[in-house]
Formats: sequence, structure tokens, C-alpha cells
Amino acid sequence: MRVFLFIALSLNLAILSAQNLKIDSTKVFKSISEALEKPEEVFHLKLTRKRFKEFPNEILQFQNLISLDLSKNKLSYLPYEIDSLKNLRVLKLNKNKFNVFPKAVCNLDSLKELGLNNNSLTKIPKEIQRLSFLEYLDLWSNELDDFPDELKNLKNLKKMDLRLIQLSDTQQQRLIELLPDTKIYMSNSCDCAN
Repeated sequence: MRVFLFIALSLNLAILSAQNLKIDSTKVFKSISEALEKPEEVFHLKLTRKRFKEFPNEILQFQNLISLDLSKNKLSYLPYEIDSLKNLRVLKLNKNKFNVFPKAVCNLDSLKELGLNNNSLTKIPKEIQRLSFLEYLDLWSNELDDFPDELKNLKNLKKMDLRLIQLSDTQQQRLIELLPDTKIYMSNSCDCAN
């Protein structure tokens, strides 16, 4: 009887502990100040249209962060320390001021989705091959004209959006050959000199 009571009491305590520790991993925080109140409970952070010119370093405190949306700001640089966000799977940097592909992103081992559309990127770095879990790469409406051979190492890439980028037939064909298992969205080819 004592063993039964002990087991029942242990189960009740475990259930109560689980309920007390229950964290809403679907909540989307929309301000840094609110998120800083409970940094261990921040899984999703959406900081769009905040007019950030610099990456807010407070974000690095959110070690459980799964998705980060910094779209529609004025960012042009990411710190290399962003790689401390080991759980980050979704990163959206759309409509910012990036002229250079932020290489720091290439150290985010768990990244599955990367959005960098509507920037002024001209090339993708070779380091992109480190994003071995990447499934979706959104680069539409950039000024890309250089695509490294290392793209072929993105074996899990399912979709890549390159619409509104002027690519010649030759460039388009090369991308299709580099990524034969990836659905690549492209605008009509141009008569560019590439």
C-alpha cells in the first residue's frame, strides 16, 4: 500500500510540476522589453517595423528562440554572436538595408528558413553551404548575379525564391543543375550579358 501511495503521490507531483512549468511556445513576443521579462520563455520574436539601424544585442539573451523576424527595419549588418542562438530555425531579414549577405547567418546550424528578400544583395557567400538543414531560401528582389557552386551542398533545400532578379538563361540553367531537387522560383530570363 505504501508503494502505491508513493507512486500516486510522485505522479501527482510530476503532473503539478509540469503544469507549473508549462511554457507557451506559440506566443509571439513583439517587443524586446516584454520579452526580457521572461527571456527563457521567448521562442518567437517578431520585431518588424521597429526602425532598427543596428541589431539589438538584447536578442542574444533569448537562448530558446526558434523564430526571429526583423523584417522591414534598416539593418545592414548582423553580429557574429548571432550564432549563439543555437535553436534558431527561422530568420527573416526581409526589406532591410543589406548590401552584403550577412555571413554570420551561415553559422546558424539549425536554420531551416532564411528570408532576405528586398535587400540589395549582389552575391551569396560560399559559407552558405554550412546551412545543411536549410529548407527555404527567400532572396527575391535582390541584385544577385553571383551564385557559388557551394549551393549544391544544400541537400535539404526544398524551395528557393529568386523572382525579380535578372538572370540569363545560362544562369538559370546552372542553378537548376546545382539544385536539381529544389523548386526554384525565377522570373523570365533576361538577355543579360552573363
